[in-house]
Amino acid sequence: MLHMEDGRGGEAGVEFGASCGRGDLRRRLPPALAERVVLRLEHLPEEERAILRSVFVDNRAVKELAPLAGSSERVLRRKVKRALSRVLGARFSFVLERRASWTVTRRRIATLHYIDGMSVRETAARTGLSLHAVRRHRDAIEAIFDAEHGGPARFRRVRG
Repeated sequence: MLHMEDGRGGEAGVEFGASCGRGDLRRRLPPALAERVVLRLEHLPEEERAILRSVFVDNRAVKELAPLAGSSERVLRRKVKRALSRVLGARFSFVLERRASWTVTRRRIATLHYIDGMSVRETAARTGLSLHAVRRHRDAIEAIFDAEHGGPARFRRVRG
């Protein structure tokens, strides 16, 4: 199994290799992880929530959903993989658990960046803050995460 670090979501622990471009995503995800995805759907933006609900709750294939979404199968599959990686990541659950104790600004930045999956630039535009301010909050969140999880994830060796 390939452990991946996506920069926003942490280690997903799900295999997303070159062979993942074909076949049914539902069959590759273990039932326990699929259940975790379903439980976290309410926190996602509406578009991602609808797509993941269709795939993991309604058992619809991405191939079937692509024409309805107005995009190609490849683009939709990529969106599903990105959302899955984020939802199953350690930072997603960390932000969900801790954001209530943060300031309003930090909470909003954390939600947009880690939960909704927006880039730093998109987060800055949405909040009306500078890129610098958003980066500073992101760095503070990363520092808190690293302190609680044994150091920077990018320097830890993942065995598996």
